[in-house]
Amino acid sequence: MIVEDQVYLFTDATVNIEPSAEDLVEIACLAADFAKRLEIDPRVAFLSFLEFGSTAHPLSDKVRKAVALTKSRRPDLQVDGEMQADTAVVAEIIENGIPSVP
Repeated sequence: MIVEDQVYLFTDATVNIEPSAEDLVEIACLAADFAKRLEIDPRVAFLSFLEFGSTAHPLSDKVRKAVALTKSRRPDLQVDGEMQADTAVVAEIIENGIPSVP
């Protein structure tokens, strides 16, 4: 998707029924590698209905695990999450103090 001068690449994990954290890592890494082939510096955002551990829930816990796994396996990537979509695309939300997940 191109919005003004910003290019966004989205993956849709819903094509996989209940992907594991490891599946989410693979999807994210493949998308980041594709972005690099397009000469786009990727920044990966793992989306969830919750943000940064705000509430414990098995689905958001899985996304949080995928974030941690991706950071450990691919330190070359900028990875954030788990977060809602608006947080991922509105720079001011992150700049105003949403913490990164370790």
